[in-house]
Amino acid sequence: MGTERDFVGKQFVKDAAIELTVDLGATGLAAAGITCKLSKNGGAFASLTPTTHFTLTEIGDNQYQLKILAGVNDTAGLATVLAQNGATQTSIKSLFVEANAKTTGQLYTDLNAATLEVDLKPATIDLITSDILSEPTAGYTAVNTVGDKIRRLNNSWNDVSAASVWSYGTRTLTSISGLAADVWNTLTSTITLAGSFGKLFKDYLNAAVGTVNTNVLAVKAQTDVFNFDGSDNVLSAPQTQLTISAANLAAIADAVLDEAITGHTTADTVGKALQYARGSAIGKWKVTNVLANSFQIELYDVNNTTLLGTFTVTTDANGKPTLKTT
Repeated sequence: MGTERDFVGKQFVKDAAIELTVDLGATGLAAAGITCKLSKNGGAFASLTPTTHFTLTEIGDNQYQLKILAGVNDTAGLATVLAQNGATQTSIKSLFVEANAKTTGQLYTDLNAATLEVDLKPATIDLITSDILSEPTAGYTAVNTVGDKIRRLNNSWNDVSAASVWSYGTRTLTSISGLAADVWNTLTSTITLAGSFGKLFKDYLNAAVGTVNTNVLAVKAQTDVFNFDGSDNVLSAPQTQLTISAANLAAIADAVLDEAITGHTTADTVGKALQYARGSAIGKWKVTNVLANSFQIELYDVNNTTLLGTFTVTTDANGKPTLKTT
């Protein structure tokens, strides 16, 4: 829930109406739809009744004019008005109520800072600050006051001009010839002021040189493995001979021999030749059903399980064989 706190710095008189601008965090509200309470002279909050004690008029942008009707605030002193839109927004306004109407000077003289504590909105603080900084200095002449010192300082600045500086008769510059050398001979260990140009230059240079050195070493590590001929051409032979362990050699051989041959289809390659040989290979064969003038031959795939075909061989009376596929 949002809360708006503010001290209303204007004159209010007891028994007179109090008109305030409050932020209730929503539009379209009516007096009957909000909670309104009043604390008189620092006492407990008492609830106020719409129409009887207060009215509410919408201004726009969640802002409303809240009017405490005449006769409701019948006590002088510090009063606090609380306006609340359910659990959405609360506006708390503190104000000082006089027993009788006073001039502005009398009103603010009676406000005792030791006993009156208020919360100011940021916008109010900005207005007060702006008024202070925009105040003309000419009227502050009491000796040893802040206003007088600011006035004198402002006047001294106004009296300084380029002509007065350059017309100063005893102005001299010494050791100008060694100024550049002094700058460049300054030790970086003495440059420690954060935000200074020297510190920025020092930090950037150190970081950049360190990065370049790291990168150069990384490149050198890669190029050190190259061999060059007399014309600085890179040779294909590595600088260090490759050594393969027996275990790696065995693994390579296993990988070659376990390679599937189905994907090797390029003509005149070992893979293609092995694929062709595999297609022409058969497994076991056996002779069955041997009779007086015939027998059968069964041919199996290389898995020795799949039957590829059965051939029947018969012989005639002259012993001439005849092959028949069945």
